[in-house]
Amino acid sequence: MLEELPFFRTEQLGSYVHAKSLRDANVRVRAMICLEMIGYYTDLPNSQEYPLSGMATIYGNRGDFIALVGNMGQRAPLNPRYRLL
Repeated sequence: MLEELPFFRTEQLGSYVHAKSLRDANVRVRAMICLEMIGYYTDLPNSQEYPLSGMATIYGNRGDFIALVGNMGQRAPLNPRYRLL
């Protein structure tokens, strides 16, 4: 959806256009799923970095996984039993 240059950080950015169309139509968004970097994979040691050094001891240090990330107050969409529709 035109996420790369020259549309990055402009109102022509695909996700911006889509989000604005939802707001203009008064559509209530319950969750957003972003498949960022979904095509990236490496099993090389230390290929994954985290904002906090201790996270690697829990999650590993290889870029060979898919992560579900959310705000602490918005955990429901990360639950496998959560229904988006």
